[in-house]
Amino acid sequence: MPENETTDPLLVAANIRKADAEADAALAQARLHDANAAKALHEAEGHRHNAAMMALSIADAERASAAAAAADVRHHVYTIDTEISEASVGKAIRVITEWMRVDEATRGDNDLPCQIEIRLCSPGGSLIDGMYLWDFLARVKARGHRLRTVAYGYAASMAGILLQAGDERVIGAESWLMIHEVAFGMSGKTSVIEDRTEWVKKVQDRVAKIFYDKSRNAPKPMTLAAIKKGFERKDWWLDSAEALERGFVDVVE
Repeated sequence: MPENETTDPLLVAANIRKADAEADAALAQARLHDANAAKALHEAEGHRHNAAMMALSIADAERASAAAAAADVRHHVYTIDTEISEASVGKAIRVITEWMRVDEATRGDNDLPCQIEIRLCSPGGSLIDGMYLWDFLARVKARGHRLRTVAYGYAASMAGILLQAGDERVIGAESWLMIHEVAFGMSGKTSVIEDRTEWVKKVQDRVAKIFYDKSRNAPKPMTLAAIKKGFERKDWWLDSAEALERGFVDVVE
């Protein structure tokens, strides 16, 4: 290259400006690449976060689905852990009726009727409401459904009677059955009280016969008189082994 071209101040200055411009352009390009890289990294982090949130949502949905599938209602298990009353009996009947209707509407020719389990942990309560449930459960069994009754903790008074309704009657190993005389409040004229007393005696005889009928095939069956004597004027508490021995349950678990 001719010497004057390399030493010409104007040319040198132009070359410097050109080099600076190229450097600025290169720097701008580098910054653009950095910005694009940062944007791409940010987007990648966003996608990763979205994927993680989606995985959590799927896991939550799977857990919710598993919990729903495992719920007592899906397995026809109903728990009565309150007093036997108009409200508790009405709720039980509504739920079990729904189970029966759904089962009967969707059951195939070769499918078995639904298996219903009633778990009892109750001090008892209203005999009239309890007998309403007793008769309803008899209808459930008459329609071909199998009924399993289970006492956990204790089944006392009316709850102990309802325990007898099952095709299979179960009691927890450390649970208790309690039977006692029928109790009704009475007031009014002497004749009214006498009439009501006679009715209560009839009710008590019916209750005793329920336990007698269940006891007949027991290892140590009880006579009707022995059952009446067992709960006469007292609360008759039986542990799981005694309840099994007398035929008031079929299984201890």
